Amino acid sequence: MNEVCRGAFENGGETIGICLDMPGRIHSKFLTRSSHYTNLVKRQQELIRLGNGFISLPGGIGTIFEVAAVLSLKRKGEIPKNSPLIIVDSYFNIFINWMQKMKEEGFVNGEFLNLYTKAENPRETIDKLKKSFV
Repeated sequence: MNEVCRGAFENGGETIGICLDMPGRIHSKFLTRSSHYTNLVKRQQELIRLGNGFISLPGGIGTIFEVAAVLSLKRKGEIPKNSPLIIVDSYFNIFINWMQKMKEEGFVNGEFLNLYTKAENPRETIDKLKKSFV
């Protein structure tokens, strides 16, 4: 995320860090403002509250936690279903296959698979994001 913040910051964008304070974690120096949390769930709630759309880049278990939360809230209508969730990179192919398997086995309906979209690269991500807000 540091490189995303750096790119935005160096091009005059506002960068807001919703930071989870953990031992050894170094937060980006490219934030124009930040909020700090020690509780993961409270941090996640703030991320979701602030978001008009969501882009997920390759990451660890926290990333999967955040994607699952956004999908669950979109499914329940607590986040508008037309609010974009774009997962970026072939890194997420396993996740997409898992969602398809859930559909095939009846754990989610077909509409669920429309709650997110995939992009292969930053340019495609930006194009999809722009279309979401037209």
